[in-house]
Amino acid sequence: MTDAVRQDVTVRRGVLEDEAELLALDQAAWSPESGFPSLTPPERDSFFSERSKPEYHLVALHDERIVGYAKLVERYPIEEGAGVFAVHGLAVSPEARGLGIGSTLMQAVEDEVRRRGGRKICLNVFATNTAARKLYERQGYEVEGHSRAEFVINGQLIDDYSLAKFI
Repeated sequence: MTDAVRQDVTVRRGVLEDEAELLALDQAAWSPESGFPSLTPPERDSFFSERSKPEYHLVALHDERIVGYAKLVERYPIEEGAGVFAVHGLAVSPEARGLGIGSTLMQAVEDEVRRRGGRKICLNVFATNTAARKLYERQGYEVEGHSRAEFVINGQLIDDYSLAKFI
């Protein structure tokens, strides 16, 4: 596994034409250990929605193929919360894991937040998703909160961690 930013990976803002490829990646990437099964049912037929618009996504491409994405939003739509952003999902295709795609996407997230004048990036990760948590901690994110038994997935109680990084 590497923390190096990949020079052969391009990151750009999502566009509507990415929908089918992102939907397939989303369904392949998430598991009960890393995400909510109710949000990625096999019969789901769309990726984008009013709450998840194409422009909210940073898309990683390798050899002209989408290999990952990060969804970045302003955390608070009010003046007092200006400058605080949230990553509401990061996914890397299973065949591209361990190749630095996640690190490249997180660097792109930081670059975008800086470009937009942000000061803080927040995210949440399941306690069962140790690979993602290690990635975020290697990137300088620190635990700000721990919610015990926050979710029930497949009958198992799952803890949730809130992490953040000031930039």
